[in-house]
Amino acid sequence: MTYKKGDKVLFVNDTNKATVIEVFPDGRVKVEDENGFDYIVRGNELMKEHPAFSKAIDRIDEYDISIAAAKDQVKRSKLQLEALSAPAFVKHGPDVLEVDLHIENLVDHPKKLSNGEIVEIQLRMFERMLQKAIEQKKRRAIFIHGVGQGVLRAEIRQLLEFYPNVDFHDASYQLYGYGATEVIIRQRSF
Repeated sequence: MTYKKGDKVLFVNDTNKATVIEVFPDGRVKVEDENGFDYIVRGNELMKEHPAFSKAIDRIDEYDISIAAAKDQVKRSKLQLEALSAPAFVKHGPDVLEVDLHIENLVDHPKKLSNGEIVEIQLRMFERMLQKAIEQKKRRAIFIHGVGQGVLRAEIRQLLEFYPNVDFHDASYQLYGYGATEVIIRQRSF
């Protein structure tokens, strides 16, 4: 992806936002984050900010906040109940996290996005939710990606190769058809 001075970007492995200050010929990019700190990173560590994507990230954050609040309080406030009753894209149990990566569950107006932007949003959501599953010590995570042309499935499986403590395979055909990947998480014992 090419960047130019002034582009609003997100870090691929983080939710921080930044602005492009300078682009170097070797593909590195100098950015200034929201706190005023400058970083020089490789271009593939960034992605252009898209309003629909930011809204999806905000929904994930709202979901995380509502789950944390539910653990601390028996009674839920009206705001928390609204957040929990929003269109669900994540289901969880004691040992399993199930995430539906269909774009219509992640953004409000998916028809305004290019195919590349859609896959970028879905992959970002996948990585973030896999990290959540690992942090929450889940044993399994199911990622529902659909069948389509197999692009998202292939990208997810390519990313999973970089996680040393996971195994993956097609999820149950009876439950998900051909459109889901099950990730088995081997928690480290220290």
